[in-house]
Amino acid sequence: MATTAAATQLKNTTLQKPYLQIKKHAFTRLTITNPHSINYLTCTPIINPYDYYQEGVPIYCSWYRNDEAIERLALRKNDFFIYQNGTLRLPPTERASGVYYCQIEADYTKVISDSITVEYPVLKRLASGQQQSGNISAPEHLPLVIHCPFVSVPAARISWYFGNESLENDSSALILSNGTLVLRQLRSEQAGKYK
Repeated sequence: MATTAAATQLKNTTLQKPYLQIKKHAFTRLTITNPHSINYLTCTPIINPYDYYQEGVPIYCSWYRNDEAIERLALRKNDFFIYQNGTLRLPPTERASGVYYCQIEADYTKVISDSITVEYPVLKRLASGQQQSGNISAPEHLPLVIHCPFVSVPAARISWYFGNESLENDSSALILSNGTLVLRQLRSEQAGKYK
C-alpha cells in the first residue's frame, strides 16, 4: 500500500518506523458528474506495525476544506458530515467544490493526507451587481477589457462574438482562459455589440 504521509514516534522511543499513516487516496481530483447526488471522501488510517500501537488509544479524524475545518455534525441533511470511520459526506450542492484534506491524530502524532480537489458542475450567469454595465464607452487606441458574465466549474470554453462574427485570438483581440475578452487597441470600427 502506498502512503501519503508518515509521522515518526518521539525521539526517546525505540520504534524506528512510522506507526501512523494514511492510505493514499485513489484520486486527487473529483468532478461530480451527477449534480444533486451524494458523494463521499474517505480517510483511512494505517497503523504499522500493529505490535507497537497501544490498544485503546483513540484515533481522531478531521477534514478540512480550503484550509478551514469542517464541523463534525451536520445541522441539515444537505450539510457536510463526518462519519465515525473518518468518511466525509459532501453536500449535494455547489458548496461541495473546494480543496480537501484529512488529518488523523492518535496519541501525540498527527498525519495529513494529500489534497483532493472537488469540482461541482456549475454554469450560471453572474448576478446583475457582479456584471459590467451593458453599455461601455472607452477611449480609442487603448486596451478594453470585457469580463464574461458567466461562472463555470469546471472551466467552460468561452466564445465571443462581435455582431454575428466569431472572434478568435489575434493581434486585435485576446480571449483569456477565464472568458475575459481583451481588445488590445480599441479602434472605432470595433464599436458595436459583443456577446
